[in-house]
Amino acid sequence: MSTETNTTNTPSDGTPVSTDTVHPYNLDNPSSPLININVTNISKLSTSNYLTWSLQIRSLLQGYNLEDFLDATKSTSPTITENTTTIPNPAYASWFRQDRLIFSALLGSISPSCQALIARATSTSEAWTTLASTYGRSSRGHIKQIKDHVRRFSKGGKSIDEFMHFFKTKGDELALLGKPLDHEDLVDLILSGLGEEYRPIKDAINAPDIPISFVELHERLLNHESILLASEPLPSVMPISSHNAQTRTTGTSSRPSWPPPSKHISRSPHAFSAITTTYSDWHSRLGHPSPDVLNKVINQFSLPLSSNKTRTLLCETCSINKSHKLPFSVSTLTSS
Repeated sequence: MSTETNTTNTPSDGTPVSTDTVHPYNLDNPSSPLININVTNISKLSTSNYLTWSLQIRSLLQGYNLEDFLDATKSTSPTITENTTTIPNPAYASWFRQDRLIFSALLGSISPSCQALIARATSTSEAWTTLASTYGRSSRGHIKQIKDHVRRFSKGGKSIDEFMHFFKTKGDELALLGKPLDHEDLVDLILSGLGEEYRPIKDAINAPDIPISFVELHERLLNHESILLASEPLPSVMPISSHNAQTRTTGTSSRPSWPPPSKHISRSPHAFSAITTTYSDWHSRLGHPSPDVLNKVINQFSLPLSSNKTRTLLCETCSINKSHKLPFSVSTLTSS
């Protein structure tokens, strides 16, 4: 939304110099140049973004001294009275043209689904009032809902950036609704939503009487998050489970190559001295290998068995997977 006058000055060396000058609207001068309004950079109004949309529109109109067109009490009358005689107001024609330009821009900054609300409005102020009463009124229940959400919000598995962005967004939303959160209350809500791993930061902030800014709090939490991430142990390589040790396809099967890397499995039988495992248990844990492969693994890695005498294998799962459906027998019955 702007009106710019581009003038080109030519200095003595012949090089053109372009200067852009923005002229605000002069309410006291009827001959003041009208301002053509461009709202291409304004987010279109929808049913859910009235607060930010109205802030953009109002701020832009304030910059060009056009905010009075949003106030019905400051509109220009088409007639004036002089010496008990009603005559046309000479300032009305210029005011009316500027009002129409603003109304047109306002209409262009609204989504098609919302434009019908102001289709019958006769002035910018009337259209503005209609939109404010439709989308701008925030009920007490809505404000209470936002505050309850802020009180119950916790970091959980979210990052610090996501966690702090939530509080910044909700705090700004409450401020736009006319119910801003006190800064110290906001800091307390943020600290209460952190887990015990952030206890050092919480104690350090609560100790001094000097308040901490939102930006400084965000920075300190980010630093502590980095320390926590750096102190986490690297994930260990887990043994092969029964789910991925063996891949079965139709008519074929594949198993991982044996033996497994020795650095991941202890060769010492003392590591399993307190464990009693049956031959069938090892068969299931190692992914249902054949008896030859299973015996080789048990012997090579000295895996403990509850009994070395019993090495028979009757696996119901293997039997089911290897079974085949018998064909239907030939029937001599026929339907009549």
